[in-house]
Amino acid sequence: MELHFRHDYTAVGHVTVDVFDDGSRRPGGTAFFSALQAARLGRRALILTRGVAGEIEALIEPYRDELELRVLPAAQTTTLRTAGSGRDRSQRVLAWAGPIAGELELDTAILHLAPVAREIPWRWRGRAPFVGLTPQGLARAWSEREGGRIVAAQPSQAALAVARACDAIVMSEHERASCAQLIAAARAAGAVVAVTAGERPTTILPPAALGGPALA
Repeated sequence: MELHFRHDYTAVGHVTVDVFDDGSRRPGGTAFFSALQAARLGRRALILTRGVAGEIEALIEPYRDELELRVLPAAQTTTLRTAGSGRDRSQRVLAWAGPIAGELELDTAILHLAPVAREIPWRWRGRAPFVGLTPQGLARAWSEREGGRIVAAQPSQAALAVARACDAIVMSEHERASCAQLIAAARAAGAVVAVTAGERPTTILPPAALGGPALA
């Protein structure tokens, strides 16, 4: 029997204001880019985020015909300052919208947890038969003493619990070391983990119960 969902794809995470060296401000965040890609592949895509609704709506106005947007209210929108490029690229957190808290009501074929700044929810209810996680935002933190500079950090115990609820996790090779515990927790619970490496082959780590070597 075919199941019908309100959305084909739901991305949960902060839509950010990305501020560049020339002063320009553009929409950013994994939730935004991933949902936009899903929409352009013909999926009914929803972004569930937190921030200042008017600010986020204005940022993504050019894409509103493609996406559905739900904004939980906050005093400010997560804002990131991006400087440089390539290996010299750095980011600082200028403002944070806070956690996406509470039990979210979902009805989606695919749920993508897409944090950029430790904001994803730890609980949800409704239908979401496939849950994926891109943990970049769980493997970094920032310090106000250093002007909001983003640094690598270990995922919290709550993040490990979320990893155990996932079917698949995708991360960059740059996050693999700091996410070692998260990878182990997810694989032990039956998830597949993919580690990307730019133009080089992606490494696939099967669920721990299946054993066997990593595949590239």
